[in-house]
Amino acid sequence: MQTCRSCQSANLDAAVTCSVCGESLESYSITEAPATPPPYAPPPGYGAPPPPGPPSATVYAPPGTPGGYMATNPTNNMAITSLVLSIVGVATAPLCYLPILLAPVGAIIGHMALNRIKTSGQEGRGLALAGIIIGWFGTLLAVGVVILIIVLVAAGSGSTT
Repeated sequence: MQTCRSCQSANLDAAVTCSVCGESLESYSITEAPATPPPYAPPPGYGAPPPPGPPSATVYAPPGTPGGYMATNPTNNMAITSLVLSIVGVATAPLCYLPILLAPVGAIIGHMALNRIKTSGQEGRGLALAGIIIGWFGTLLAVGVVILIIVLVAAGSGSTT
């Protein structure tokens, strides 16, 4: 039996070099031990360990294998527009005419965005819902301000006569 001193693999044929690592083979008996045992001896049949050093390019998975970053669906632009218009409509509520125009437009665009998101599978459902909620809130706020102004003007004009 031939045993390789480098990788400790057993070679049963009468080869001169190891079939695993290519080192020269020396014959010794079972009672005889190798002079210096290798730092790692793989079980028979598994081959020699890789040489130390930097990893080679074959360590990484080939292109096209699963894993890594997955492509996501794009966010619906109408949902973003709905949220922006609704926020601007509520933020400019003291101007009175701007929220009346922007807030309901933002809410309506939010409803259209929700329908598109359901059919296309795009992202942005939360943005569209936020645009709808803020838009209708801004509309109610603007209508309340207009009603308050009308009531104050009517009350002021009625007391002078």
